[in-house]
Amino acid sequence: AIDRYRKILGIQPTNVVALNNLAYRLATNKAGIQEGLALARKASTLAPQSASVLDTLGWILHLSGDDTGAARHLDAAVLRNPRSPEIRLHTAIVSFEVGAYAAAEAHLAEALKLDPSFETREDVRDLKARLAKRR
Repeated sequence: AIDRYRKILGIQPTNVVALNNLAYRLATNKAGIQEGLALARKASTLAPQSASVLDTLGWILHLSGDDTGAARHLDAAVLRNPRSPEIRLHTAIVSFEVGAYAAAEAHLAEALKLDPSFETREDVRDLKARLAKRR
């Protein structure tokens, strides 16, 4: 997928979908966080109101250690697409990291309501355990 997105961007350097998807793929492979962040920022400049672009930028900021910046983008993504379980989950995780525990619980509950299959995900189990320790 990474090679395909690079080819698309070679032809269409402002293709927001390719920028966003390549950014996410690179950043979640850890070695490409900085390149992914640059691509996500470019996508955000081109489509500043896109929930998926805001989610990608926010998640990559989280992966790079900037949870405060991540929270801003993820909160904006939720406002634009409150019915995305993935956006809700990302927002829950980052909310926890910035100490907004009630918000983390609310976003997690909504993510699970929107997609009950998330219950089986490791990141969900981890967040639930971390929230339970806070009680």
